[in-house]
Amino acid sequence: APPTGCPFRHRSDYRRCAVTRGEMQPQHALSINLTSTKEGKRLLCLLSASLASLLLFILSFSCRLPSPLSSRPRLQSNPPIPFREPSSASASTTPPPPSLAYFISGSNGDGDRVLRLLHAVYHPKNRYLLHLDSSASQDQRERLALAVQSVPVFKAAGNVDVMGKPDTVNPRGSTVVSATLHGAAIMLRYLEEWDWFINLSASDYPLITQD
Repeated sequence: APPTGCPFRHRSDYRRCAVTRGEMQPQHALSINLTSTKEGKRLLCLLSASLASLLLFILSFSCRLPSPLSSRPRLQSNPPIPFREPSSASASTTPPPPSLAYFISGSNGDGDRVLRLLHAVYHPKNRYLLHLDSSASQDQRERLALAVQSVPVFKAAGNVDVMGKPDTVNPRGSTVVSATLHGAAIMLRYLEEWDWFINLSASDYPLITQD
């Protein structure tokens, strides 16, 4: 039956009367509530996702920061090392200083410079062989030998010798090397107890002393 006071006679028009009179208002309110509930759920999901993303970002950023404690150097309490005096056994095993063999050569008129160089590099524990080549006279070699014997230190140590038979030396040829090898052979044969061989000429002069 049509609603009371409905001007429409067909069933299809009954709904229009119900809407007009407010009978459909509860259904309309229910649809509004359902719509608001769905939107609230969407907002809640969106808010939860945003909070989760923010939390993950904060955690990842905090992991990248260096720890203030790790940058500080660690202090280790090592026990002090006691001082020990060197024993006599360890001191006795220390090798003695090496002995040097000097071959000092010169030419004509270099006797004084050879003697000056000898005074500069002299040490009692070393060995010395003086050589004036064939361009110098025999008188120069004899005077050099007498000058060596006149020094008390040289005479007491007995470690300075003068070659009596000279070698021919040409600065432009290989005779310089030959004379040096000859001097080294003489020192190996007649002079003992030396470790290193040093070749010097009258034009050389040391910057520091043997000591």
